[in-house]
Amino acid sequence: MSPGEAGIVAVGIYSFLMTWDDYLHAATLIQTDSLRTLSVGIALRYLGELSYDWSLVNAISVIGALPMILLFIFFQKYMVKGLVAGAVKG
Repeated sequence: MSPGEAGIVAVGIYSFLMTWDDYLHAATLIQTDSLRTLSVGIALRYLGELSYDWSLVNAISVIGALPMILLFIFFQKYMVKGLVAGAVKG
């Protein structure tokens, strides 16, 4: 993979990571329940006004974070290669 391709992959992964937990935009702009993100759905459904089921919220959060962790482990070498490709001259 050339340095240019590694840089594009690194930017794509970084953009995906930044939009993965964007709670504020998803909570205010998406009104349909079926289109909401996981974090907004957890907050609206399982976090009540007076009581919380923290074990259920934590279990759903861990299951929701697993795809991101697996993607990061798989693409970590491309991220590092893309980030250092722009820092080295020549």
